[in-house]
Amino acid sequence: MRRAFTLVELLVVIAIIGVLVALLLPAIQAAREAARRSSCTNNMKQFGLALHNYHSSLKTFPPGGCNNISNIAKIMMSPHAMLLPYFEEENLKSIYNLKAAWYFQTHLKDANGYSVVFQTVIPVFACPSSGGDNPIVDRLLNEQIFAPLGIDVPPDQPFGITNYAVCKGVTDAFCFPPFSNNERAPFRTERGMFDFNWAVPLRKITDGTSNTIAVGEAAHGPNWPLTMTLGRNPDRTKPAGTDNYGMMRTAYQFWIASEPSYKLLTDILPPLQVGSVMGCTLEPLNKSPVTAAWANTDALLEMTAYGACRKSLPGALGTRSPSSCLSPGPTCGSHTVPNFRSDHASGGNFLFADGSVHFINEDISMLTYQQLSTMFGNEIAEIPQ
Repeated sequence: MRRAFTLVELLVVIAIIGVLVALLLPAIQAAREAARRSSCTNNMKQFGLALHNYHSSLKTFPPGGCNNISNIAKIMMSPHAMLLPYFEEENLKSIYNLKAAWYFQTHLKDANGYSVVFQTVIPVFACPSSGGDNPIVDRLLNEQIFAPLGIDVPPDQPFGITNYAVCKGVTDAFCFPPFSNNERAPFRTERGMFDFNWAVPLRKITDGTSNTIAVGEAAHGPNWPLTMTLGRNPDRTKPAGTDNYGMMRTAYQFWIASEPSYKLLTDILPPLQVGSVMGCTLEPLNKSPVTAAWANTDALLEMTAYGACRKSLPGALGTRSPSSCLSPGPTCGSHTVPNFRSDHASGGNFLFADGSVHFINEDISMLTYQQLSTMFGNEIAEIPQ
């Protein structure tokens, strides 16, 4: 005669299965994250290859952005857009209008009236661990800023995102002409490999390519809200929250755009907190909320001695940088640039100028972190193992 399971035996079996599942789930999640982190590392290696192939062709790395010298708000191309042919994206580059600013890349549209260039998602630009949408729709940008400027896109126009930002160094100042190319300026030792109209060849990276950060992770999504205040002495602890359209202002950045929010814009339109395709090490890795990208266009127009290029906070004790910013306040600049951040646990991936990729822990000393971000700071800094 067959003997069936008793209720007690059945409950014991279910309990054992539950325990096994509970034990296996963390291992499965850890394996998936390891795979995502490996994919992210490979993406950054592709960035390294693209940067060096660009350098082989043009004898310099791309600038952090190109702007029209006679119109500082007219940003033409991001470094990501300049690198498109070196990511095997020749078809996308072929429809990019080189004579128009990034926000006028609307000449080719799909059946829904969306700009094809704007909405294109480039897989190598996205870290699979990042928790934000890609592409992303920002109705505040489309309706309150693009529409008044006559930029012909629907209110729900999507934009492709990048999770990798080029490194400005230990300064968050946006240095536009005439200051951007002055290598004798007192802020020279603070600078990284990228800034507006700032294209550097390998020979100028005197700190050594294996000790100089080129690109860092710039995750977006709900884990990375942006700060509320734009301008001098911003509140770096208070998140911006949601905008008038119910969108949480997070540290996203379009791959096509290297333009920060700026004073001439925010004076007349709703505050637009955005991230940037450039990042800096003035604030800690994985700081949240993330400081929004903002350029003080009034300071850029002041023809005072290097006044446009002062960072907003003092560097770490021991950094080789000028004393133009001894403490937060009037002696410091009012530009801001987002910090690097990652959805990997405890740190983030960084691409160095020699093409190598290293995972840096978020508890790295600020002095070492900032020294690794500059290209000619004359420091002796090594990547922590």
